[in-house]
Amino acid sequence: MPKNETRLHEVLGTNPAVWNNNCLVPYPREFDKQIDLVAEAVQIAQSNPAKAKAIVQSLDIESMKRWFIDVALWSGAWRAERVGLHEKRMKSLGIRKIVSQKKLDDLFARDKWRCRYCGIRVAGNRKHFKKFANAIGMPELIAGRTDESRHGLYLMLMASYDHVKPVNQEGTNDSTNLVTACWCCQFGKYKFSLDELGLIGPIDPELVKSDSWVGLNSKSGK
Repeated sequence: MPKNETRLHEVLGTNPAVWNNNCLVPYPREFDKQIDLVAEAVQIAQSNPAKAKAIVQSLDIESMKRWFIDVALWSGAWRAERVGLHEKRMKSLGIRKIVSQKKLDDLFARDKWRCRYCGIRVAGNRKHFKKFANAIGMPELIAGRTDESRHGLYLMLMASYDHVKPVNQEGTNDSTNLVTACWCCQFGKYKFSLDELGLIGPIDPELVKSDSWVGLNSKSGK
């Protein structure tokens, strides 16, 4: 997939001195209003699936998709290239270590269902998306095998785990080395370390104000 050079220049530019040092690239804050609507849909998914589906269908999913594909996905490589790291790390990728679903659920809860890099509210992983999609009768939420064919909400709010110290640098699956990460930050960070990308470290979840957001789970946990 070719980089969108124009968009990356607009968002990140080429001067490392002005880059954000908390995350690779801050997500558009207008997406927060979209996530508020998702929260509404989640709470009525069981009682009024038709309305919940209508809410999801009203989202600006194309903007989310384009942000993920044109900007976030390339943000780490863009930064790395400009500090001379790209070729160095491409030669040694390491093997990603698998984490159980139970450990993932505990990780998401520990991190208050936020990406520990950019702070965006995450929906959960494929298990959570599948349950929600089935509840509201919207199979297209989990359809597609390429980024272009996937739903924008799926790309933007999908959560996973990231090794703070990369596997290719002997990072482990210890909970202290794992953080919740949205796909934007996880795939953007790629196999680089935080230091290599000029980042100061994950957000402390204790500093995140608690609220009712628990991804695509309802408040009651049903």
